Amino acid sequence: MVLTVKQTDYLNIGLILLAFGAAIYLPFELFLFSYAVLGPLHYLTEINWLDDRGYFLAQKRDVRWLIGLTGLIFLPSIFFQLFQTDLFGSLKIFLPKMWADRTSKILQQLFSGLVGLTFAVSLVLALIRERPKKYVWLAGFTGFVFLLQIWMPAYFGFFTLMLPSIIHVSVFTALFMLAGTLRQGIFSGYLALLVYALCIALLLLPVIDFGHYQASQYAQQSFGSSGFRRINQALYWFWGAGPDLPLFTSTLALRVQALVAFVYTYHYLNWFAKTGVIGWHKMPKGQLWLTLALWLGCVGLYAYSYALGLAVLALLSFLHVVLEFPLNHKIILQIFASLSEKIGLSPSK
Repeated sequence: MVLTVKQTDYLNIGLILLAFGAAIYLPFELFLFSYAVLGPLHYLTEINWLDDRGYFLAQKRDVRWLIGLTGLIFLPSIFFQLFQTDLFGSLKIFLPKMWADRTSKILQQLFSGLVGLTFAVSLVLALIRERPKKYVWLAGFTGFVFLLQIWMPAYFGFFTLMLPSIIHVSVFTALFMLAGTLRQGIFSGYLALLVYALCIALLLLPVIDFGHYQASQYAQQSFGSSGFRRINQALYWFWGAGPDLPLFTSTLALRVQALVAFVYTYHYLNWFAKTGVIGWHKMPKGQLWLTLALWLGCVGLYAYSYALGLAVLALLSFLHVVLEFPLNHKIILQIFASLSEKIGLSPSK
């Protein structure tokens, strides 16, 4: 069944409220569930959808650049995670503390630089077809990203950490909603955007009491042993708090986790609500069954061991973010074009 635009908007409002309520009452459990169960199906179906549309690149074959850069990004990320584990981290006792700290810092800087470069490269690949012009812009953006990392390392590092995580699931989700609403001009679309913004505002402000909540042992173990903690700690900066807040008991830490759980969960639900976009009813049966089988395998990995599921699916998760970058750029340009037309800065088509 394919929903109309208006029906989809009202469905989204219901999903927003559902995700918001669940995030307040089970901030850690909801996030872990959404990431393990909804996440893999989202990756598989969106990558398939992007492939059918040439990844929104000027030339589909340029996707090799994005896949290659994803692999490069993934290497320092893997080594950084290993370096933090007890097994690999035990090697630190053989290293001077200065060398160990420097190794961690270099890996983080390499990750940040490659994420920023990939985001910039995806803009060039989405808009420019001619090779000479494309290579000139690629060289220019490489230099620009390098300078940003030197001039403002703290802000640049924060942005590149948030880009494939919080920005991807919240800001870009809102931009997709805005682009569709500007295109359709239906009240229900603006209402959905307003409800989404209000829910985020309520989680940003100290208006919700989390005194009722106590994280389960499973949630503490699964979340505490993952790299998700780094995102939460970085977000504490908005409230002027340090990274050492008690993760499972501090009111601020719980509010941040509720925000993370809400935006991740709704990001996935928003995608699945687009029945006409995914085209479940048009998908060949063989492809549909293969997708479902792969999804069940992914969920099975998480059920067996959450840490194992994260390790095996980390590349797929990151790849779907990178492959969406060209579309993100085009959506931003589309929004600017729509707004310019509405306020009379550009002629109507």
